[in-house]
Amino acid sequence: MKRALVLAFLIVLCAFPQKKKPKSKEGSGPDLIVVKMEVRREQSMIVFDGVVRNGSNHPFKGIILFFEFLDADDKLISRRSIEVTRLTVEPGEEGVLEAQTNSQARMVSYRLDAEDKDGRYLTLDKPGPFVIE
Repeated sequence: MKRALVLAFLIVLCAFPQKKKPKSKEGSGPDLIVVKMEVRREQSMIVFDGVVRNGSNHPFKGIILFFEFLDADDKLISRRSIEVTRLTVEPGEEGVLEAQTNSQARMVSYRLDAEDKDGRYLTLDKPGPFVIE
């Protein structure tokens, strides 16, 4: 009787295998590392100067940074996308960002988001928010 019970239990385990848990990203670092980022006002413009590094172990097909401009209450005013590079960025390689856009009076701070050219979300080590200088 015990053998039949054990055998039935084994059959049930084999018939309904457990689902594999997806690999967690915990412990892995960010996709992009912000090496340097300066966002400052110059007259009626916002000027961007920065460097980001591929901190992952796989290449990205281009890098697009999204700057989300916030008012004093941290409410979103506008969002600008800036292409850092169209080229493939290998692990450890850096992309340089130099751009400018029109300033709005209520812009006080910004935060960052990023994607590759295929629209895949990239995690950042320092997404912000940061004060505009």
